[in-house]
Amino acid sequence: MKHDVFVVGTEPRTLEQLENACLSMPYNLLAVTSLEEAKSAIENGEKRTNAIVVDFDSLPVSNSLLRIFRRGLPDTYLIGISTKHFHPELEESLREHIYACLPKPVDSDELCFFLRSIFENEDGGKDSPP
Repeated sequence: MKHDVFVVGTEPRTLEQLENACLSMPYNLLAVTSLEEAKSAIENGEKRTNAIVVDFDSLPVSNSLLRIFRRGLPDTYLIGISTKHFHPELEESLREHIYACLPKPVDSDELCFFLRSIFENEDGGKDSPP
């Protein structure tokens, strides 16, 4: 079974890199251009996921936006990706709302590790076969 993972961002190159990183993994990447679009698809039952990858470099993201998002979808894990090593404007979110923040270009093994841990929790501790 493939798990759906939203990728929120506007850079086609980043999406392509993430798709290539996930080719051999049991994940189906769904590209959207805003957190609101991902939240709406989940709330409306169009898609079900517990993992969203957010490109901090291509979107205006704030502590308040991430706080509101997590209140609406508390069982959803956010994984940030960025070329920056430090995000002082997201201190609260990095501490309370973001599961992990990975450097770009994203290492496929590292991404797989975090996604697997999220979906193992969802599946009751059992990893889904590819």
